[in-house]
Amino acid sequence: MGWNSWNCWAGAVDQEKVLDSARAMIASGLAEHGWTYINIDDTWQGNRGGKFNAIQPNEKFPDLKALCDGIHGLGLKAGIYSTPWVTSYARHIGGSAENPAGDWTNAPTKAPRNKKVLPYAVGKYSFATNDAAQWAEWGFDYLKYDWNPIELPQVVEMAGALHAVKRDIILSLSNNSRDRLLDRIAEIAPFAQSWRTTGDISDSWGSLSGIGFSQEPWAQFSGPATGTIPTCSSSAGSAGAETAPDKLTPDEQYTHISLWCLLSAPLLIGCDLEKLDAFTLNLLSNDEVLAVDQDSLGKPAVRAAARTTWMFSPNRWRMVRWPSACSTAARRIQPSPRIFPT
Repeated sequence: MGWNSWNCWAGAVDQEKVLDSARAMIASGLAEHGWTYINIDDTWQGNRGGKFNAIQPNEKFPDLKALCDGIHGLGLKAGIYSTPWVTSYARHIGGSAENPAGDWTNAPTKAPRNKKVLPYAVGKYSFATNDAAQWAEWGFDYLKYDWNPIELPQVVEMAGALHAVKRDIILSLSNNSRDRLLDRIAEIAPFAQSWRTTGDISDSWGSLSGIGFSQEPWAQFSGPATGTIPTCSSSAGSAGAETAPDKLTPDEQYTHISLWCLLSAPLLIGCDLEKLDAFTLNLLSNDEVLAVDQDSLGKPAVRAAARTTWMFSPNRWRMVRWPSACSTAARRIQPSPRIFPT
């Protein structure tokens, strides 16, 4: 449970905004309800350097060690973003390169994403161990590792690199927008703590219900220390410097949080934490609902049945499948013992 910078700030994120978000997590009282992680998304990256020849922050983040210390000083945890690609989705340096030094330039490209075409592909030289060592030294607790298709070699490599630094860092795999990760998750799951099951969500009932009621195939892979992420960015704002109201109705927002908690999903807030209204704060601080999400059993609810009915709209009939009973259960994301030999 935590917050991610992308929906609120996207490329406008900077160190002070992240620290302000951490302070707002405390001031709002959300931390008292279990909201813990403050996660930086894409666009923090500069170039390689330092004693590890790892990705260094750009001018927006002058001191990531100080940022992590500030977040930890509030009793919270810090998350960071990367990709095994040469170039990230937002066109910043990634975790591999086509040269052994890891040099990178933001050259113009028309290459498609998610097609294994450079620069949106894994390069010849990996810097996973370099970057993991740097993140550990700064003090990060969570890694959003973002590319598509998600494949076993890159997962195993980064899991091993994180294991080697002897710091508990959650490995969260993203994204799954155009790929059948479900076909490979059985072999990938032992090496990560969470993984995306869908592409991005939008604040519409169609998107919410389409994701929320399609998670049964993933349930078998969740447990006390691992689990699936049906994409959730609660109370999301627009991707930019200014936030926007949620387009879901109040009842749809209640359904969103309740359903995701039944699914034992990791919950990441996407709005500006300094601008929470009373409704949103109430939505995110219902301890009875959050307790279902954070139950240590780690077993998501699955739909037990569906009801089909016919509705008439102008000039045609259409079939609607209504969700019915769900079995109950939940999961809590926790650092898990690594399966690597010590």
